[in-house]
Amino acid sequence: MSHSFVKRITKTVLLFCILTTSLLLLPTLLPHSHNARAKARLSSSSLHLVPGYSRKLTVAGAKGEVTWRSRNNNVATVDTDGTVTGKKPGSCRIVARTGGRKLTCSVRVYNPGKVINTKGAMHGIDVSVWQGKIDYNKVKNDGIDFVIMRAGYKTGVDTTFKRNYRNARKAGLKVGCYWFVTATSQSALKKQIRACRKAVKGKTFELPVFIDIESSSQFSLGKKFCSSLVSGFCDKMLKAGYTTGWYTSRSFIPKYLYDSVSENENYVAWVAEHDSKLRYTSDYDIWQYSHTGKIDGISGYVDLNWYFPNARS
Repeated sequence: MSHSFVKRITKTVLLFCILTTSLLLLPTLLPHSHNARAKARLSSSSLHLVPGYSRKLTVAGAKGEVTWRSRNNNVATVDTDGTVTGKKPGSCRIVARTGGRKLTCSVRVYNPGKVINTKGAMHGIDVSVWQGKIDYNKVKNDGIDFVIMRAGYKTGVDTTFKRNYRNARKAGLKVGCYWFVTATSQSALKKQIRACRKAVKGKTFELPVFIDIESSSQFSLGKKFCSSLVSGFCDKMLKAGYTTGWYTSRSFIPKYLYDSVSENENYVAWVAEHDSKLRYTSDYDIWQYSHTGKIDGISGYVDLNWYFPNARS
């Protein structure tokens, strides 16, 4: 066999190998739209609602017309544009169909408890250093309307407060804050109030500056003392020009707060009960209904809340 013939055969085999490899790699080198038919998908696989609150679903990669249907119109309805509205407490599924595919979103409508005006309701989160660095643009795009952030604890400022405040406002979210008060004496309370006022000075809030009271060391001092903590903090914040309020668990309220404090119309009431229904029978404004929420832009769990700005109207 001549050397030139061997050389030609070798060259042909080499070209064949190169061509075969190129054909195999070509799909991975092309844009995704050329690689495979993009699968249609919903903007969210689950929704949390209250009666009267709406969220819009969209379909990415839709193939032609999208049709929508609710499996239970008594719980939630869906418009032709994908807007889902809560009707009454319960669970159901929203079904979208496009290009022969069926997409489903699970919906849960939460029960605010007593008859309450849910018009203008907003869905939000509360955060602290425990949530780490947060992508607030993703948070907002995931249907969150507001964030209440921890400003501080005892007499120290939360290390993420300034960043959370700056980035949440930049993303267009409504903002409020809270101070985790641990005081077990009036002198300690005064120090913590001063620290809070210093931390929030110059900042703008659409939601109140709250006192967070939930320590057993405070509860052990009784109802009169705990009530004085809340009224002392809130009255100082009101005098400083802030909208203010209190936060604690629903089960703690009758035990540790006088009605004159918990039902004070000058204080925004933020009640925690992690369930599908709030069993608080007095007036309130914000309900923290979960501590295991999953929101895009946040690693791990986050507290979820409903705010009813017209609750007392």
